[in-house]
Amino acid sequence: MYILTTMKKSFILFLTSLFFITSCYQNVSFGNDSTLELSYFQYQSEDQDLLLELPELNDQLIFKNQGNDELLKFNVIKSINDKHLHQRPTMPVGVKKYFYFDGQQLFLQSTLFHPNDFTSYLEFHVRKWPKVFNQTTGEVSEESYLRTTIEYSSFNNLGQLIDIDYSEQITLSFNNQVFDRVIKVDLTDKDSISPNWQTPSLDYMYFDINKGLIGFDDKEGNEWRILSN
Repeated sequence: MYILTTMKKSFILFLTSLFFITSCYQNVSFGNDSTLELSYFQYQSEDQDLLLELPELNDQLIFKNQGNDELLKFNVIKSINDKHLHQRPTMPVGVKKYFYFDGQQLFLQSTLFHPNDFTSYLEFHVRKWPKVFNQTTGEVSEESYLRTTIEYSSFNNLGQLIDIDYSEQITLSFNNQVFDRVIKVDLTDKDSISPNWQTPSLDYMYFDINKGLIGFDDKEGNEWRILSN
């Protein structure tokens, strides 16, 4: 039963990831692009304080629980701050291009997963995004905002994507460090996918606006906190 559940989840995540890759956006070079007439949403001065301090590619983030007897390690497999193109495929063939935007991508992968298992990525996206966007009609507003999302399906929780609300920030202190720009992400209403999943089911995730993921609390009462950042 576990194998079937895992295979089903992996297949769904494969399709989701494939659609996300082909339909959402890609890194672009503006040098010889023929669609420069599209809107381009760039970082503004007020956005700089809300951007991630991206780790280096192949860095490793290590988390320890309050019992100090277990570690969870995440490898940095993607760390990008670049210009992107938002697009989606059209039928029967072709691509519909909508707009360009500045964005950051940070992908983490637990060492408990096989390195080639791309469905196990913990993804953080920070994007300069239009306030109004209708993919069906193609409507794109001139006004934009900084949108941060977390794709957390690598943890053993139902649900996949959350938008970060910058208005609710808390202070979190541990290991002689103080983080005063923390978003506490509530996942208590997200059930577990499988009792035998590699990573734990979470109740809360702690996201620092600049440092990224700094901790999480699982449904077994363990409080995991980052050792280095």
